Amino acid sequence: MSFTYNDVESIYRLEKRSSALQKINDNFYSELHELICKVGDEYRDNLLRIRDELFTLRMSKILRLVARPGESSPPSNMTRREKEIYDDIKSIISNYMDEISRGNEPCKTTEKEDEKGQKIPRLKIRILRSIPAIIGSDMKHYGPFYENDEVELPEETAKILLEQEIAKRIS
Repeated sequence: MSFTYNDVESIYRLEKRSSALQKINDNFYSELHELICKVGDEYRDNLLRIRDELFTLRMSKILRLVARPGESSPPSNMTRREKEIYDDIKSIISNYMDEISRGNEPCKTTEKEDEKGQKIPRLKIRILRSIPAIIGSDMKHYGPFYENDEVELPEETAKILLEQEIAKRIS
């Protein structure tokens, strides 16, 4: 399918107005290149500018989406190549997060004392999906938590997250 200068302008305007990625064909950029080669000089410069701005807009949207913690499924309306880029960046960020998590091992203590000096048993867990901040069994605020966070919580609080399959116990 070949498109015109007006089609490209329309796609650009839609992309610029929306915060979501707009649907374009996998071969959009190659067809755009063909159009750029065919048109006269009066349109070529403008098409090149639109191409560059459209690319920047789409990459900005993809980068914002890939950086969201806990986001598990890729956004729709990406070209095949954009999906590859999304997956590559997501993998890099995930690996980096794993490195950070390994470098922040919690203290070795498995019990802490409450205000009255009583020991509170604690469990170390890995969060399986992002959740907002919670109030623990000790009435303290914990979180928010993101996917793959490793945390140590009061045993009673940790067990609730385990039962709801929000977390997995770490030995």
